[in-house]
Amino acid sequence: MTKAVILNMLGRKKEVRIDNEPIRKTQIKNILKNKGTGISQELGSWTYNDNEVKIYGWADGPAGKENKHEIPPPHDTNLYFGDLLVVYSNGNNLINFTKKDYNKFFEDMYGGFEDIGDTDSEYSDD
Repeated sequence: MTKAVILNMLGRKKEVRIDNEPIRKTQIKNILKNKGTGISQELGSWTYNDNEVKIYGWADGPAGKENKHEIPPPHDTNLYFGDLLVVYSNGNNLINFTKKDYNKFFEDMYGGFEDIGDTDSEYSDD
């Protein structure tokens, strides 16, 4: 079993254990609670640390079932429905991918984030 991340349509993240084999549509359907319309599919992929992050779910669905998560570029302008499954792999071999790993991946895909409290400017009383 391998760890993967579910991006819940309401904006929450959840770690799950999935079979350590290539992703199949039936496996996605059984893992994800909130579904879109039609057949689940690979929605996007990214090369990350010499491996691949893939996202699975639905590109179609009814109003109100839109997934609230922001997805890294270049897939950030697409609309997805229901829950999304995020896996990490090296070819056909799945690799553990936790919520912490996903958060780091997400931050890296956006070039990192600055802490608003961090600033180089100095304030004066002039």
